[in-house]
Amino acid sequence: MDFFEALTGAIGATIEVFSPNRFIEGTLVRSGEGSFDVLVTSGSYATPTTTERFFIQNVSYVRIHS
Repeated sequence: MDFFEALTGAIGATIEVFSPNRFIEGTLVRSGEGSFDVLVTSGSYATPTTTERFFIQNVSYVRIHS
């Protein structure tokens, strides 16, 4: 099983994504070849929910909450 197969099995789960300059927590909504998407909900009323795309070469660590 490779990284993207593991992510595909976790679609709908809460994940944490660590990159060199940021930390994001959200719901995994897509896993494809070379990238994956996370639905990020802001804690404020001013910032809407957004979908962030991460490319594997820019990610240091991913934690999947089960």
